[in-house]
Amino acid sequence: MDVKKQYMKISDIRFLLCFFTCFSFISLLICSKCSFIYPFNDWYDANILFTLGKALMNGRIPYVDLVDQKGPYPYLLYGVAYLISHKSFLGLFILECISLSLFLFVISRSVKLYTKNGYLFLYPIVSFVTVSSSGFVHGGSIEEFSLPLIAYSVYVSLKLVRQKELKLWELLLSGFLAGILFWSKFTLCGCFLAFSVVVIAVCLKEKKIKRLFAYAGLFIAGCITASVPWFVFFYARKSVNAFLNSYLISNTFDYTNNVEMSLIERLFLIVKVSLKFYLKKGNLFLTFCVFAGIVAFMFLSRKKVSIFEKISCLLIFLAVNLSVFFSGDAHGYYGLVSAAFLLFFILSVTIIIDDKEKISDILKNPLPVFLAIAAGVLLSFLISDNTYLLKYKKSDIPQYEFAEIINKYEDKSLLNYKFMDGGFYTVLGTVPETKEYCTLNRNYNGIVEIQKKYLAEKKTNFVVTWYEFPIEDDNEIRGKFPEVSENYEMVKSDIYLIESGYRTYSLWIKKEN
Repeated sequence: MDVKKQYMKISDIRFLLCFFTCFSFISLLICSKCSFIYPFNDWYDANILFTLGKALMNGRIPYVDLVDQKGPYPYLLYGVAYLISHKSFLGLFILECISLSLFLFVISRSVKLYTKNGYLFLYPIVSFVTVSSSGFVHGGSIEEFSLPLIAYSVYVSLKLVRQKELKLWELLLSGFLAGILFWSKFTLCGCFLAFSVVVIAVCLKEKKIKRLFAYAGLFIAGCITASVPWFVFFYARKSVNAFLNSYLISNTFDYTNNVEMSLIERLFLIVKVSLKFYLKKGNLFLTFCVFAGIVAFMFLSRKKVSIFEKISCLLIFLAVNLSVFFSGDAHGYYGLVSAAFLLFFILSVTIIIDDKEKISDILKNPLPVFLAIAAGVLLSFLISDNTYLLKYKKSDIPQYEFAEIINKYEDKSLLNYKFMDGGFYTVLGTVPETKEYCTLNRNYNGIVEIQKKYLAEKKTNFVVTWYEFPIEDDNEIRGKFPEVSENYEMVKSDIYLIESGYRTYSLWIKKEN
């Protein structure tokens, strides 16, 4: 290969990564509660993951020492974030910027399969549409960090259909990424299941049976490579059963809405919850761009996009939605993975613009890029569900108010009673002393019963309670938590807005005998 051409290729990649990083930073700065312009990320799920990641980095064993139901890779991710910043989400914000930049870079590689041209103004649009949607929730979801992995599955699927073969390392990497997704949240693996179908279809069509087995072997090898470290980790700590029971078995059989129903009923439920996501007001920009892109891709001429490519696009999109919404749960962040299909918005617009030479030349200029970023910033402030928190200071939120009190004591042990991790461990920089340190969506009643025993034994010096409605009278709060007030004295109470409702947080300290 010509050295000059190779150098230019590397330079282009570096430029794109720098460019994507810049407006990924801007969009996340505005829309993610992990951003340093926000006082705190008060989302329960993010704080659970941060607590587990911190515990992992401090020698604790997930599922054994602390209860949870997610896969181990998010703990590792959040553990890295903890190493960067012990008591804030600054580390996670940095990882968010890297993840979003990689997501956009993978999309750009997919576009290169179809055209040499690239219109940079489209990428800020995708970035801002993704992070300002309601599906982005507070910032830091597993779905958010899965976007570059899902986008890669789409990329290798399209590349295989267009070029009829993949490099061996691409198969190995695909399997490795599939393994990471599986051990993060296995409902996100629909994209790689669809990719496997595409591989089988292409190899059979080309009558390359030996290649099919080689591809399958490499893909499986990648999956195994991603899995082995965790089995070694848990085996060395004699906790493989706890790992598999908590993550695989319980999530498969014990989770909400996992009831028996007919195939038709299941499909109806999937359609219902997916429509709830796509038609939510805060997701309409995302919904429009995703579906407009896919529809436009379907109508592109066969000379530019084959029927096989169109079928592959639909197959992966359907597989992702079926796997994500299969349980029937309608958590707002589940559908964020659909942002991976914004690729088809960029791709369709790019191919259409390519045919219009005058417009193409205008849109290659820097001005459209700056206008797209400016419009994205303005719209993000207007439509993001998170920007309301910008008016608060750290001293206004219960996590820091309570931490100021707790830090006066040598014994900072804390129980998060009857609700999910509220972020108090994050602000304090502590690791919980009890296994059932907070509640989960799964086995709520069972965890609460164990927590009541903790209260009776006065196992922690402090307890934090949460009530779903605002209560100003301290006696009324005590009446809501008689099992707490029996052995703990209420120190402070605070009414705080989170997830469209005012909640009552209360801090309690152990009574002296």
